[in-house]
Amino acid sequence: MKLTFLIPLIVVILATVLLDPFMILMSANMVYTLLVLLFITFVFYALLIAKESSSDEREASHRGFAGRIAYLVGSGMMVAGIIYQAYFIHTVDSWLILALVAMTIAKYTALFIAEKFH
Repeated sequence: MKLTFLIPLIVVILATVLLDPFMILMSANMVYTLLVLLFITFVFYALLIAKESSSDEREASHRGFAGRIAYLVGSGMMVAGIIYQAYFIHTVDSWLILALVAMTIAKYTALFIAEKFH
């Protein structure tokens, strides 16, 4: 339960330090590279390795709900990014589209596997 609040807090802190919105750090290239690696490593840990186990149906339902909300927010942010870039920058970053396609394929592949084999 402690990780529930700690992991998102650390992700926000690392993202803020990495983006440096107020140009306080004005990082050198090496420091910036280390911050990127630290951020990616921690997000990888938070998304894939951090132990998530449910002991009953209610906890499994809560985890499923959290996953759905995360998917909706992530895909919504990507769609907003695509719309912004298309209308204001007049070029769309291919990574946004590829990430959105990958999320959609992963969602429906997981749904297919869950229905077929479980």
